Amino acid sequence: MMGVTDLSWGFNGNILFSSSHDGKVSAFHFEPGILGEPLSEFEKREIIQRRYGNQVLQDYIKNASTTSQQKSDMN
Repeated sequence: MMGVTDLSWGFNGNILFSSSHDGKVSAFHFEPGILGEPLSEFEKREIIQRRYGNQVLQDYIKNASTTSQQKSDMN
């Protein structure tokens, strides 16, 4: 694999996807709990607000609700 261009966690926090310059996509599966437990939505928002402020938190909330709506539209 050449240099990594992007990383993204799967919805359940147990799968990590990566892409590279050579066009390959890889998936890494971790057993549940091996990396710890995912943060709750409340914990995520608290960290975002503390580190980046209210504007970034509001953008996150707006994006999260849009993503949730798109997922429900697909079902």
